[in-house]
Amino acid sequence: MENAHGVSCEDWREADPALLARLYADECRRWRESLDWDFAPSCTILERARRLRGLPGFVARDPRGDVAGWTFFVSHDGFLQVGGLVGGDDRSRQALLRAVLETPEARAARGVTCFLYPQSHGLREVLEQDGFDVQAHPYMSCALEPLAAMPVPPLAENLTLGPFIDDDPGEVVSLLSRSYDGSREARCFAPDLRLDQWAHYLAGLVETEACGRPLLSASFTLRDATRSPVAAALMTRIGERTAHLVQVVVDPAWRGRSLAQRLLIEGCRRLLSLGYSQLTLLVAEENLRARAVYRRLGFADRDVFFYGMRRRR
Repeated sequence: MENAHGVSCEDWREADPALLARLYADECRRWRESLDWDFAPSCTILERARRLRGLPGFVARDPRGDVAGWTFFVSHDGFLQVGGLVGGDDRSRQALLRAVLETPEARAARGVTCFLYPQSHGLREVLEQDGFDVQAHPYMSCALEPLAAMPVPPLAENLTLGPFIDDDPGEVVSLLSRSYDGSREARCFAPDLRLDQWAHYLAGLVETEACGRPLLSASFTLRDATRSPVAAALMTRIGERTAHLVQVVVDPAWRGRSLAQRLLIEGCRRLLSLGYSQLTLLVAEENLRARAVYRRLGFADRDVFFYGMRRRR
């Protein structure tokens, strides 16, 4: 298929693996140099899914026939999720997006979502032109040593520190649901805010390397007298010396008691002992309170990701 700018899109399942290996390598270099994030494990997962399970996607070519970009997509629970959307310019990225939107899978979906690390902020306009509601998520980073040296806020007598996942993962699923109830930013985790969607999201974090390799030894929960979790924080490895705070949640009834800060400092101390030197995180641009807290703790904006959602028209 070809668009008005002469950019053509072809099924990437028929592409030369050597070509894709070069495209993956270029994207890994971009993530490593800009984010200190090792994207290679994700590319390995992608290529295995493409070859063995027929993961759909497209490769874009410019009018001269040179490769101009690539993308992939996957359907889950009625939503089509777009990944990658890598292109040399906004024209090629728009051509890739529209190629996905014209697929039978996209037409049958209840909605189309994406969570992307853009090559230019023009991607926001590309998404909005095709009907996506876009939310920016600043990527922030901080040196671990000053964080780990901060005093640990005292705990209430009936709270205890424990591992992130205990005997029942469903307890953390329920905590996620309570913590994000009614929140707009929760759509990128659980589009309909259902418990089964939260369970799928949590499984993706702790059982795969979708957002880095889980570091459960540096991830904790705080539990009340009934052993129910009231706060939790999950760390992952995204680089040789870089960890990522992939999720931190506090039960609404327990907010305002510095529980997230306590979990963050405990995790940072463990990370420092494991040889990590930097911590990164993503936070919704609209979450002004959380962004202010992170800045007070020493985090600084470094880059941005875009989450997009387009409901069926």
